[in-house]
Amino acid sequence: MNRFSPERLARLMRETGITQAELARKMGISKSSLSRILRGQRSPGSRFVAALKVAFPDTPMESFFEIGPRLPDPQDSGGRMRENGLRHSRDRDEVTKG
Repeated sequence: MNRFSPERLARLMRETGITQAELARKMGISKSSLSRILRGQRSPGSRFVAALKVAFPDTPMESFFEIGPRLPDPQDSGGRMRENGLRHSRDRDEVTKG
């Protein structure tokens, strides 16, 4: 599971010397929105992530995310792990119907 890391963004900001006000302006968002995301009080949306690419064009997007472990499938006695956490297509169908 990939999760946005405010700590990684803050570290990159320190390394590049960009302030919150400058980054917010480059990204086209308010400084308060950026501040809440950096404090982990708000999750960034897809527009925020796209704006990161504009603000840091030479930085791989993976730099802003933590890659978490895949969860074991509780129905799989062999302990194998699945990418989406669903064992069969019928499970996926049940999720989309619900």
